[in-house]
Amino acid sequence: MNLERFPLGRPKLGLLPGSHKYPFILEEDFVYLWPGYKNWKPFDICVPKGYQTDLLSIPKVLWPILSPFGAGAWGALPHDELYSTRFSLPGQSDSDARAMADRILFDAAKDSGASQVRAGIIYSG
Repeated sequence: MNLERFPLGRPKLGLLPGSHKYPFILEEDFVYLWPGYKNWKPFDICVPKGYQTDLLSIPKVLWPILSPFGAGAWGALPHDELYSTRFSLPGQSDSDARAMADRILFDAAKDSGASQVRAGIIYSG
């Protein structure tokens, strides 16, 4: 766990009223300071206030084994923000950008308290 990589602290989530695909909304910006990995350089990821999320997209039938709200769920926020904005670095291919976002999910899950095993399961999903 490395909570120092979350300089604004834990995500402040609210519930959206009614039935939504994304039942949560960020009430404040959420920042993750990614340390980089291999040939990907470190950078900071800001998920903006108002972002809607379901946290980890895990089918309900698996919730008793792997809760979408449990340890490592913070990792879904920077990962999903990168996917939803189709973020990529200059000259980066789409497949490399997706692989980087997936690695960020793994790292942020571990940094927010998931075990190596749980982070691996989240990553492989």
